[in-house]
Amino acid sequence: MASRSSAPDKGPGFFSQIRSLYTFTKAEFSWLPWVLVAVAVVGIGIGILVGFLIPPAAVWSVILWGVTGLLFGLLGAMIVLTRLSTRAMYIKLDGMPGAAGHVLSTSLGRSWVASEMPVGVNPRRRTRSTA
Repeated sequence: MASRSSAPDKGPGFFSQIRSLYTFTKAEFSWLPWVLVAVAVVGIGIGILVGFLIPPAAVWSVILWGVTGLLFGLLGAMIVLTRLSTRAMYIKLDGMPGAAGHVLSTSLGRSWVASEMPVGVNPRRRTRSTA
């Protein structure tokens, strides 16, 4: 008798998803690491500036506002990464048969259902020219 595994198949973890999203986006935008670091540094700088501007400017206040700025910088970097990865996906999908169905199915939302099957494709027509 075959034994069944009670553990469901686990998908990729959070950090491996971030890593694959980063590599996918970096293939299209080579300047991506610099933008992500710049957004994080700007967040830290704004946090430290706020720590100095709010009286009394104690050492702990500046440190805590710097940590808060770091968290906002990481959030901003993730937002930038998400927006650029969406743009990279659209660039890679451009000109492929069935791309409109894929775009519709990913951008409509959870309550909408769209088919990824293309309505009409001419197999004799080339989609992209390499020259």
